[in-house]
Amino acid sequence: MSDSKINLTKHKGKVKEKNNIKKPRKILTGKQKKQLCQFAQDNPTDILAQSTYWLGLDDKSAIAQQKQNRPPDYPQLEEILA
Repeated sequence: MSDSKINLTKHKGKVKEKNNIKKPRKILTGKQKKQLCQFAQDNPTDILAQSTYWLGLDDKSAIAQQKQNRPPDYPQLEEILA
């Protein structure tokens, strides 16, 4: 038996196997988010937050290469150092 935790649950007289393995989260670049928004426009399924921002993103910009786009902890310090 593998190291992963497996639970057996009984549902309506049937035994089901339930895996408790968490998948690692994926961090996407801006370019990948743009591609995802373009795919969603071509194949409408769900509403994506900020899709207009990601669709207008230049593929060669620095933001397109970043994996996380979050504000700095100390924005005033960042402005002084810039």
